[in-house]
Amino acid sequence: MSRPTPPLRGEHLASRNWRHRLDPLLGQNAARLAVNDPRVLPDHAANLPECLGRHIHPTACDAGRSTRLNDSDAARYVRRISLMHSNFSVKKEHPRLYSSKQNMFEIIDVPRAHFLMADGHGDPNTAPEYAEVVTALYTTSYAVRAVAKDELKRTHTVAPLEGLWSAKDLQVFHTREKGRWDWTIMIFQPDWITSAIVESALERVQEKKDLGAVKKVRFEEFLEGTCVQTLYVGPYDEEAPTISRMHDEFMPAEGLTPRGRHHEIYLSDARRTDPRRLRTIIRQPVESARK
Repeated sequence: MSRPTPPLRGEHLASRNWRHRLDPLLGQNAARLAVNDPRVLPDHAANLPECLGRHIHPTACDAGRSTRLNDSDAARYVRRISLMHSNFSVKKEHPRLYSSKQNMFEIIDVPRAHFLMADGHGDPNTAPEYAEVVTALYTTSYAVRAVAKDELKRTHTVAPLEGLWSAKDLQVFHTREKGRWDWTIMIFQPDWITSAIVESALERVQEKKDLGAVKKVRFEEFLEGTCVQTLYVGPYDEEAPTISRMHDEFMPAEGLTPRGRHHEIYLSDARRTDPRRLRTIIRQPVESARK
């Protein structure tokens, strides 16, 4: 008697939930085959839509025939099918980048990613431009999500708002002269979002909304590399002591010096959250002070 193929560890391939997820994609018979022997990629894979095939197993899809996979390939194959129909959240997929511990500084490596961005200048509390840009970014981000769902059958949670801050004279951050601040506001986009999808989304927004600031929105790659970050909880105007400890105590002790722009990630909705409970990731790109 032949031994049955055990399900892949952690994938729960034999469960009905997996069968229901696979059936719409591969057809009922193919789904049952994949569940019973996850190392077989069925013929039906050759007929998958292009947007699915290229994310699963391009070689097998091109060959148009059943292909024997090893366990690691099978795990990736089934996981990718699952991800196609699961909701992506950047906070869940990249917890180190979008969470931190309060009153503790950590050194992290921030990989390359794509964002919707828009630039501006002035006090974020009073400058009309800031509010207009934030509205345009969120509106475009939700339009991008809708286009990706229509065209790729993939969904994601719109990511938190982020801001890059700078000024010609850095003292204005200590003196809180906000009218002299330069800023870039941005929202992370999943790696399957392309320039074409963003262009389609912008067209939808311009057709339906009268938002002049949409013209300022761009889709851009951004790489920070090595950074120091922490979680700050409290009003935005009381961040200064935390930032000072980061720059004046932690960085020198680690042999680091700041480079690039001050970065904040706003985890809370400021419109609905008590200022004392606002959660903000404070991040600063760094480099070695010993050159």
